[in-house]
Amino acid sequence: MEDLLTIDEVFTLLNKAGVTSSVQMTRTWVREGKIPGGMMPKGARNRKEGWRVPRESVLAFIRSRRPEQAELERLQAEVQRLTIELVSIRRRSAQWIAHDTRLAAAKATVREALEDVTVHVPHVKAHVQMVEDVLLGSLHNFNHRQLNLLCETLLQSASQILELGSPDHPVDDSSIAE
Repeated sequence: MEDLLTIDEVFTLLNKAGVTSSVQMTRTWVREGKIPGGMMPKGARNRKEGWRVPRESVLAFIRSRRPEQAELERLQAEVQRLTIELVSIRRRSAQWIAHDTRLAAAKATVREALEDVTVHVPHVKAHVQMVEDVLLGSLHNFNHRQLNLLCETLLQSASQILELGSPDHPVDDSSIAE
């Protein structure tokens, strides 16, 4: 259903838009049809109170009297769109910062563990260096096959490193040196 406004509501819109500061002028424009669509509903007590005007007619009248109003409305819509986009960007940024913080903490934990391994099991330094390179993002130094071999070798030697942990049981580095 169409949004119908009283004369006082029409005047409020026109006054806010800077079109008029006179309620009498508003009544005159409605009666003369300059603001189209004005009508008197059945049962109205008098002409001053009885007029009803479609909101869209009032907004069109404002745009015709104040052409900058259309540009202002467009700019307000653009500001609203940009505000929503900014909130979204800030939310994603906060998520990225939280992710980076967790990632840095995980890297620090892995580095500490790797330092402990190299102190206690000196013969795995080459593997540890490769894992550190992977952690630091130096993946471009390895092709897919080399990374797979590194993972397999580390998995195979994990039990030796954890259980034996002695230089008497060296890990075979030959498969990674490609």
